[in-house]
Amino acid sequence: MISYKGEIEDYEQLQYPLLTVGDAKRDDFAYGWAQTLAEMIAMQKLNKDQNIPIFGIVTNGTFWEFSVLKKDVFVQHDVSYSVGTSLKKIAGIVNHIYEETTKNVEKYFTDNNIVIKNSTNIW
Repeated sequence: MISYKGEIEDYEQLQYPLLTVGDAKRDDFAYGWAQTLAEMIAMQKLNKDQNIPIFGIVTNGTFWEFSVLKKDVFVQHDVSYSVGTSLKKIAGIVNHIYEETTKNVEKYFTDNNIVIKNSTNIW
């Protein structure tokens, strides 16, 4: 899970979960997506803002699939990327997710006048 740890109102807390990674046990991606989507919906409720995109990844270690949930729209990309042939593509997508989550949380903080002291990105 990607989240932000910071001091708000003089206490440390973990906030704004933005990414979950699910396991496709025994190559069962459908089950992995069911679990991951449930986690994404829970994260959206924790964030109390459906406009912040929640990203999901399901992998069996060899194949990687990606998704995003914004408001009540879940988009699962229709491509499975193989580590053996698409490692650079996987790394690029993960980097894009990191950049988007950072941008979205900073915007949320600014829009809501939230000041974070000693902020840390947590992977």
